[in-house]
Amino acid sequence: MNRLALIFAVCLPALATAREGSSKETLLRFTSFGLQENAGVEYVVAAGEVQTPPFTIPDNGFSPPVPAPGEGAVLALGKPGATPLRSLATITLPETGKRFLVLIFPGKGDALKAVLVRADDPAFRPGHVMILNLSTESLASDLGGKKLRFDPGSQTIFRPRRKDDLANYQVRFYQFREGKPKIFAANLWPYFDKKRAFIFLHTDPASGSPTYRSIDEFTDWVQE
Repeated sequence: MNRLALIFAVCLPALATAREGSSKETLLRFTSFGLQENAGVEYVVAAGEVQTPPFTIPDNGFSPPVPAPGEGAVLALGKPGATPLRSLATITLPETGKRFLVLIFPGKGDALKAVLVRADDPAFRPGHVMILNLSTESLASDLGGKKLRFDPGSQTIFRPRRKDDLANYQVRFYQFREGKPKIFAANLWPYFDKKRAFIFLHTDPASGSPTYRSIDEFTDWVQE
């Protein structure tokens, strides 16, 4: 179980600008949580004066891969048309990795908050599920008989094991109230062979209760 850097920090900790790994370009895919009236809104990523073409950030999936501009480790997310670009969030790329998911949350005023997840982690392959607890409370699950606990900010990779010839397995998620587990979601999940899945545990801003979002993907873009 790994730790995500500060979940609701506008910037991830500053790292050296030197980039390790292969010479292939860095690609970013975006998704959003809780952004109001975000449908159709365009954004750009900039490194100095170099900007990407405009793109939109969905809240029910990932954007197409966006090539990171330039070679720097510190990028700015903003809206097109402003000169100079007004940065709404800072994206700091770590030294390791060339493929990243960027989770965008509302910040103060019209500012945004960015959380980075490495998408080319060699331990995260098709058939696996990555569970990220973006809430501020500890949560737990029963995933096809495998019991797991997720501390705030944790990142867990799970591989479901097939039982018989069943196409799905039962999942349940729990929160803790007065020291006892209380179920807040239950569903059947399919087994994947050629895809992998991300599960984002987070707090529903309307109800204040924990919930989750799932996004599955093919991994072709990771090898490109």
